[in-house]
Amino acid sequence: MGSIARTTAGHRPPELCVELWTLIFDFSTYVSDIYEPEFYDYSERIGPLNVDPHCKPAFKQSLETRRFIPLVCKAWYKLSIRFLYRSLWIEGFTTLPSLITTLSSSGLEKRDGDPTLGLYTERIDVVFPASRAIDATELKGIEGLSNLTKCLPNLSAVVFAACRPTITHFDLPHEVIDAMYNLGARLKIIDWRNCHMRVSVSQVQGLFSSAPNLRHFSCYTFVSADSAARHPLPMMSSLSTFSYRHFKGQLNLDPMSMPALRHLVVESSRAPLPVWHGFLEAYGHQVRSVYFSLSSEEKFQEEIDRIGASCPNLERLTLCVNTGHHLPRHLHLPPVHVLGLRFDVNTAVDAVWDYLWGVLSDVCEQTPSIRTVQFVAFPFGQLGQQVARGKERFPHLPIENHWDMAIKCGRLMRGVESGVDFASIGANLIFGVIGSS
Repeated sequence: MGSIARTTAGHRPPELCVELWTLIFDFSTYVSDIYEPEFYDYSERIGPLNVDPHCKPAFKQSLETRRFIPLVCKAWYKLSIRFLYRSLWIEGFTTLPSLITTLSSSGLEKRDGDPTLGLYTERIDVVFPASRAIDATELKGIEGLSNLTKCLPNLSAVVFAACRPTITHFDLPHEVIDAMYNLGARLKIIDWRNCHMRVSVSQVQGLFSSAPNLRHFSCYTFVSADSAARHPLPMMSSLSTFSYRHFKGQLNLDPMSMPALRHLVVESSRAPLPVWHGFLEAYGHQVRSVYFSLSSEEKFQEEIDRIGASCPNLERLTLCVNTGHHLPRHLHLPPVHVLGLRFDVNTAVDAVWDYLWGVLSDVCEQTPSIRTVQFVAFPFGQLGQQVARGKERFPHLPIENHWDMAIKCGRLMRGVESGVDFASIGANLIFGVIGSS
């Protein structure tokens, strides 16, 4: 095995074998829940991934780290360039031509047999402009997405977002659909829930037909024309997660079209209930987890009862409400193992939390099957501090903060499994070398 060392004035980093440096680069740039298969694990257990900011600071920090490491020396470049291009953050379509040229080349000291940089890419995050509408210049830039996907033979995840919430929605450009068609069976994840796009049912039908291995699909708004609504969605034998926020129109649901569907997510309390009820009727018997948002206290228990009756194999139920005070005082749940709670509004009012702990105490007593009551909250924020106090005050409640667990275990998970904290070691070694260069 070869070794790598870089001598600078007054500093000599430790000589380590190539395999160990590769491990260090991997652990030092690792972010949980953004690649396969961890993406599925998080999104299936918690619900909407990008609603939570827990991965964003780490993701951005990882991007910066991945940019710096290849600049240290040629040897580090060759070992770490794969981590730099493992995911791409695309903000502004004018840079696509130069990016395509880069991805089609082999980078430093090109030799015959060297892989092109596009081979390393598994995920792209496309940030759309925050303007009310996409103008002609931006639309021409979007056309470059089709050429981009041709350079990424191992791309499996496509995530769309907007710079900031837009007031009006815009229709999904056909150029984007063409780009997705290029991926075909490689495409496993489509996550468009944070981009205010209207996706037509006919476009989804085309996507599903072209991506037979798609496992996760989420979008912001479905729009169904009468003609498209008459045709059911194509057979999707591998689709396990289906998520949407708004739906306009009707949808023809074939109970046989999604045999692998296990996770249903409806993120809006204003989602039309007939469409939601149609999903429960068609696929409830096979669903294992449901994420549901509902603000109407009058219909809250009614919808919970409907979910329980439609989903006899339900294991997880995640409820999204404004605050804990919006849960019914006498809440009755189906016999699930995990109760997830999400709040649209963070509040530190003690009376609200006292009310919530009272509701949860009764729920856990009446539903002995519950093993975990799970929150997702920044541990040092108001919500996270209230959850921590609840764990201390009510030790009989099986309270868990997923974000807290991610901070303690997420980035070090691989190191813990091998008994070595590679993330800390890698950070110290890498930034020690960079700082002394």
